[in-house]
Amino acid sequence: MRPMRAFLFAFSILVAAACGTANHSPRAADVSVRPLATPFFGSALEAPVDFEVAITNRSKEPLRIRTIRVSSTGMTQYAIRSRERLLNEPIAPGETKEVIVPAMALTSRSRLTATEPLSLRVNVGYEAKGRQFRELYQFPRIVF
Repeated sequence: MRPMRAFLFAFSILVAAACGTANHSPRAADVSVRPLATPFFGSALEAPVDFEVAITNRSKEPLRIRTIRVSSTGMTQYAIRSRERLLNEPIAPGETKEVIVPAMALTSRSRLTATEPLSLRVNVGYEAKGRQFRELYQFPRIVF
């Protein structure tokens, strides 16, 4: 029984050391999003809707925003077609930049007046210190 106890002790020390050196950094950016208009479907099944994505650099290093992807999740009345915008936007430490991401809302019913709160997912790709990062942000209740 003693060899097993020694093995478990050594194994737990190795696991703790590995966890302590893992590259898990806190998010370098704060992201907020707001729709710039309510989708108006009229007699069509598609409606343009633009989103303003504000990104604040919380780190002490400059960031370079490379991509922003918006998409909806779990919607019943309408959905946002996944859309990615490619960028090359530097953001200094402590600075906030707003980026407009044009998107398209889709529905299966014409003349829809959207009353359901939007559930949006924003995926931000950026560079910091020469390394690539991608972070996912969820916004479960955006009201137009």
